[in-house]
Amino acid sequence: MREFYLEESVLIQNEKKAKTQYYIFFVVAFVAFFAGIFWFYSIFTISRDSYGLGTWLVLLLLPTLTFFSIAIFSYFIKNRFYTEYDYSILTGAIRFSKVINRAKRKQIVSISTDNIEKIGKFQSSTYIKYSKMKEISKKVLSPNSMAAEGKEFFYIVANEKGEKLLFVLECSKDFIKSLMIYCKRHVLEDDFK
Repeated sequence: MREFYLEESVLIQNEKKAKTQYYIFFVVAFVAFFAGIFWFYSIFTISRDSYGLGTWLVLLLLPTLTFFSIAIFSYFIKNRFYTEYDYSILTGAIRFSKVINRAKRKQIVSISTDNIEKIGKFQSSTYIKYSKMKEISKKVLSPNSMAAEGKEFFYIVANEKGEKLLFVLECSKDFIKSLMIYCKRHVLEDDFK
């Protein structure tokens, strides 16, 4: 069989807002980290005798831990605001990756097309049935709430390593048609048009 590769990317529609939020959280993390270091070192200039050891420790630890907690939280949460997704079909497999700040790519999962159970349109009756299942893990792989021009929202249900996964994708119909070349015939939902 001939090798086949197709990739489709989902870009953030409101990029200015996403980039602003990303940089706000980055700056907050930076400032909080250095405020924590500054507070930790400046507390040693206060005499322990005037406050007592217990009060002095509270003055030292509570603000320092608060600053460092804010720094860590902000640093890790910033990536949620500027994340885009790539979907790749590679002869008999589909890969999902997230791209953070257009610089760092992280593969989420790679699924064999043999493990795909169902493909269809988002919010169809079959999708709703799958989304209500308790044992299914749902992952939305799009930063947008509205599909971009020429794209629609689709879902893929797959069994991977004993876990049932439900993915929501923002892609073109051509991407789904290309994926169907490698899938079993019955995976496409009946009311797919």
